[in-house]
Amino acid sequence: MSSGSNASPSQLGKGRTESNVVTVGTSAQRLVRPNPQRRELIIQNRGTSDIFIDNTENPSTTTSLIVQSDGGEVVLLKEEDGDLVIDKWVAISTVAGQSVKVIEVLDYK
Repeated sequence: MSSGSNASPSQLGKGRTESNVVTVGTSAQRLVRPNPQRRELIIQNRGTSDIFIDNTENPSTTTSLIVQSDGGEVVLLKEEDGDLVIDKWVAISTVAGQSVKVIEVLDYK
């Protein structure tokens, strides 16, 4: 798992790219569903408050991974992170209305 990468969609490996913006608040919000075709995943917190991500249904502000506010990101690569890339990912924050950019690179069908 990489953190703080400056990868852009044009720099990602060859594959189909899907991009989405998800609003995260004080209730668990799914960022991505499990997908065995996913090769790369970027989760970037564009909000003003930290978010907490987990590959369980119940992310926690005390036990989940922290993605810092104002551009903090997590980059998952199948070659480095194995099945974590294909898992579901869910987020929560202590402040409502946090904007989270999600970019997935999927195998071509």
